[in-house]
Amino acid sequence: MQASRLSIALFIAVLHPGVAAAQAPRVQPAFPSFHASLTVTTPYTLSDSTNASKRTYWLEGGVIGGVVLGVTSFVVENAVANSLCSDTDGEGCHDYRTVAIVGGTALGFLIGALIGKGHEKNVQ
Repeated sequence: MQASRLSIALFIAVLHPGVAAAQAPRVQPAFPSFHASLTVTTPYTLSDSTNASKRTYWLEGGVIGGVVLGVTSFVVENAVANSLCSDTDGEGCHDYRTVAIVGGTALGFLIGALIGKGHEKNVQ
């Protein structure tokens, strides 16, 4: 029993780095600090190619998405209104047609523009 305690104590003593090698943990600051200075810089010009914004297909994507989702929302609204008011052939059930079409078009434009923003145009 005494030998096993001695061997465990020696094992821990060999593996333990000791107090001399102990260091405090290095923690990065939660908010990085910066040094602000007032320097004179030249304004950017439109001909500077490094500062020019990259051209993307956001507008084309928005138009395509708006048309597709606008037409789809019209078809879905028409089908739902006709099925709910099958007795009157859809009369009186098209009260929200404009809201559905404009909402679908706006949502489609937003989704299409976000997808198109991720694709850059090839500038030659």
